[in-house]
Amino acid sequence: MIEWKSLDVKASSSMFMSGLFPLPDKVKLISSFHLLDKAAGYIAVDGDPSEIYAAILALPPDVLLVEVFPVVDDHEAKKGLEKRNSAYKVK
Repeated sequence: MIEWKSLDVKASSSMFMSGLFPLPDKVKLISSFHLLDKAAGYIAVDGDPSEIYAAILALPPDVLLVEVFPVVDDHEAKKGLEKRNSAYKVK
């Protein structure tokens, strides 16, 4: 999950409308959400983390503030909790 916030609304809007924020070929866009009143949003992607970070590093740092958070779906979260609980003997 990528969280972004515009530091320069005019520049980021222009770049977005021009298609200048492309994802690498190996990164699949799952969904994107925009908070129009805050010039911010979230992008859910799937792909190689190094490809995702490389794409983010190519963005102008004075235009967007970007953070990346690894996330999993409910199924993977349950498997992870079961594994953790069994390791710590939690019921």
